Amino acid sequence: MHLVYFVMLKTFEKYIQFGMLILAFAFSILDAKAQEILMGLNENINVHHQTTTKSLKTKSLSNLELPFVDDFSKLGQLTPNPKLWTENRSVYVNISYAINPPTVGVATFDPFDGKGKVYDRAANSVFAADTLTSGSIRLNYSPADSVGLSFYFQPKGYGDMPESADILIVEFYSPSDNIWSTVWSASVVADNKIEVSNHLTNTTSVIEDDSIGFRFFRSNIKIEDSKYLMNDFSFRFINYASINIHPSFPGRSTASDHWHIDFVYLDKNRTENNPNIPDIALSGIPKRLTTNYETIPARHFEFAKADLFDNPMNLELNYTNFGWGTRSVTRNFRLRSLYGTSGRTLSYSAGAENIPDGSTINLSYAIPRYEFSIAGDSAAIEVLSWIVTDNEPSDFRAALRYNDTNRIVYEFKDCYAYDDGTAENGYGLFGNGSSMGKVAVKFRTYMTDSLRGVYMYFNRAVNDANANHKFVIAVWTDAAGVPGELIHSETGGSPVFRDSLNKYVAYKFAKPVYLPEGETFYVGWLQTDDGFLNIGFDRNRNSKRNTFYSLGQAWEPSVFDGSLMIRPIFCLADSQFPPDHVTLDNNDVTNRNIRTFKAYPNPARGIVYLEEEGDGVPLISLKIELYALSGELVKVFENVSGNIDVTNITSGIYLMRVWNADRTIREVKKIIVAGQ
Repeated sequence: MHLVYFVMLKTFEKYIQFGMLILAFAFSILDAKAQEILMGLNENINVHHQTTTKSLKTKSLSNLELPFVDDFSKLGQLTPNPKLWTENRSVYVNISYAINPPTVGVATFDPFDGKGKVYDRAANSVFAADTLTSGSIRLNYSPADSVGLSFYFQPKGYGDMPESADILIVEFYSPSDNIWSTVWSASVVADNKIEVSNHLTNTTSVIEDDSIGFRFFRSNIKIEDSKYLMNDFSFRFINYASINIHPSFPGRSTASDHWHIDFVYLDKNRTENNPNIPDIALSGIPKRLTTNYETIPARHFEFAKADLFDNPMNLELNYTNFGWGTRSVTRNFRLRSLYGTSGRTLSYSAGAENIPDGSTINLSYAIPRYEFSIAGDSAAIEVLSWIVTDNEPSDFRAALRYNDTNRIVYEFKDCYAYDDGTAENGYGLFGNGSSMGKVAVKFRTYMTDSLRGVYMYFNRAVNDANANHKFVIAVWTDAAGVPGELIHSETGGSPVFRDSLNKYVAYKFAKPVYLPEGETFYVGWLQTDDGFLNIGFDRNRNSKRNTFYSLGQAWEPSVFDGSLMIRPIFCLADSQFPPDHVTLDNNDVTNRNIRTFKAYPNPARGIVYLEEEGDGVPLISLKIELYALSGELVKVFENVSGNIDVTNITSGIYLMRVWNADRTIREVKKIIVAGQ
């Protein structure tokens, strides 16, 4: 079937479905019940960051030789390899959107342009979106050489399921005709059905599987036509996408039709009896070693590390033999400090093991807990895992070694978090009555400290339709496993967006909330209207058990697997709060009473006297900590009774934190040491 006719037919089907949706919505909108929902994204901020500094179109690539292979597994890579692809318009290389990919990374096709925004030409009708075009390849072979192209593909993953007209195609370029022709296409025609067409052989196969959005499928295209078997051959992938405009609530409009591809391999001698790929590769996202939080404040680490990491720690490696014959594979691990910790570099080997052709190994290797301490207000460690299969020096084998390595970095700064920092969906409350709604996420602090605000990440709706919805940021106590008393709330919140990889926006409280060690608390928001807020939702880290919502009645646990992208911020003083923050209105509903004190003289040269505010009684303290403005702990005064001596403290400005006997803390005060 000719591609234009094929797309028009699919578009016609789409309009029929969309019209039925409009009618159904018109009859049901008045009865729509408030509920929590997930939706697809309307921008890709990672692509924006990458392509503002790099051109999407690389210089011309010619005379590429077989084999041609790319599995999108290079660490830190956000766009396809410019040594292989001449046009990589907006294609996003990542490890988070696909589910159980064959190798470490995938290339994701969506409706977003080179700036991470929905294409200007996007509409309800189908349009050509992302394109990935190979360089010119020397393909001067005969049909007897059995040249073939293979790749893996998946619709949806953790993204949005393509509609029937939102297809993925492969086109071949004929140098003699100077024409691109569609040779392969895939379309999701039902929730459990994909049609895959080979336009070279005029055949269509149907994949029926209840998990089509969670599995990868492999396609093989045999190249026998002489108009392609010549030098300057190229091929390309294109996805067709569309926007679904929500009739009454634009904030819910979505443009996220996702296709993912992996392990693109073009070579000769690829017969039906030998379609395999001579490689062994790591697969999927490596398992996190942290047992609860994704990260915690650096200053809380000493109190939390026994809970944060198991002892022993289980390091995991999953790898597959794609058709390389039985091979011996050596498994290795390395843990080290990147900055801010006392951790040593430790290396481990899990030895070697044969892996048969076509099989997968899931290795779990136990090691003693990695011990380290954190001295300052930020730190990071790295866990590297890799396999060794051969030492062949060819370019082909070198290209395939990228999929032999996994890397995880654990960063500790100023917040608690369950999410991994990447949104695959948007979350919110929607429907009649959602203006009465509220959402809360449960945390437990390992140290008495000041909660001074929250990080939140909001996805953009189409035309930023969610930007004007107001909400109230709130903090609750715990009541037998659900949110209890509201202890703090501040008005004036609305979704704010950042065009950088530091996607979170810090919302600063007008007043800090002091939380004692070990307290369970909840942070979240109160709705003020029926608008869908579209907060980021991470599908790769599942903390569903800690997420709750209410629609004006009792609190209910969330039904969605994943993590809301909201992070409580703890720091010693306002001066340490992220400077690029949003200030909330000073209209807090309630707040805990904080015991204050006086410190004088200030500036001080020797003895600093400490008194209870208002009555002049000497302050009795379990301990007093003195911090530099950088966050470094300078000195601890134990069992203080009315004064401390700063005679031997270097001149400068310090933050003084007072601990009560019950291990709660007072307000943090600034003190100047003037020296002698």
